[in-house]
Amino acid sequence: MTDPETVANTADPRVEQHDRDGRATGGIARVIRRYAKFCIVGFSSTFIYFGVSELIAHLVHVDMTMLWPRTIVLSIGFMVSAFNGYILNRVWTFRSADPKRGRQLTKFMAIAGVGLVLSNTIVSLAMLTPIARRLGEPHGRWASMVLAIFLVSIWNFTMNQLWTFRRHHTET
Repeated sequence: MTDPETVANTADPRVEQHDRDGRATGGIARVIRRYAKFCIVGFSSTFIYFGVSELIAHLVHVDMTMLWPRTIVLSIGFMVSAFNGYILNRVWTFRSADPKRGRQLTKFMAIAGVGLVLSNTIVSLAMLTPIARRLGEPHGRWASMVLAIFLVSIWNFTMNQLWTFRRHHTET
């Protein structure tokens, strides 16, 4: 018997499909359900991102108001959280059975790398705003990080859906 979600992953996204319990498995419902899972994974990765970044900043006494030290610390936190995201999204969100894990991880990390550049750029620009300055350190940085997480999550989901975890054949 074929897993309904597996079949839905390869089907025309404009056609609404249902599993044996009547839940929608195709089209918009599938994308929304998958994005919700992606966001839950992202929420756990956000805790890791903040936790690792703050732990490093505290243990090494990094001045997080300085561009390059902040960029290095946030980059480490981002990459640790991205690896967490790869594992959880592969297993739960996209239910990937692709045996080429190395290739898949490379794609995921390439997308995360672009996301990292986007994230650091967004944080750095947002910290220049009057709102971030008024909030002060660390609250202005945290607000900037939340904005970056929101925007970069849209990039990450879209690219991982279309490239990293894309299925290339129809299962029957």
